[in-house]
Amino acid sequence: MQIREDTVGCEIYIPYSKELYKVFLSCKSEIEKELGLAEAIVWQELPGKKASRIRAFNDFRFDDTETWPNTFAWLITTCSEFKKVFARDWTNWSQQQHLADPE
Repeated sequence: MQIREDTVGCEIYIPYSKELYKVFLSCKSEIEKELGLAEAIVWQELPGKKASRIRAFNDFRFDDTETWPNTFAWLITTCSEFKKVFARDWTNWSQQQHLADPE
């Protein structure tokens, strides 16, 4: 979760695994459809870095307290959906990795 620059956001940060990011990216349209957000999903591979991230942002003015209930409802729903969708896909990927390299 982030609150800055008149936006509030939810993101999945993927350290040390460009491979996992590419798995998510290969399912981009399905993931975006399942998330069902009106806001665009921002896919950032971060070339030259070890990490990648996938984010969604919503407009937010910290000084406008009347918008807080809707903003935080959006944040709760979005974080919950991110967790559901990405955790499932991560679990599937992780299990495949384990089967490929059982040690």
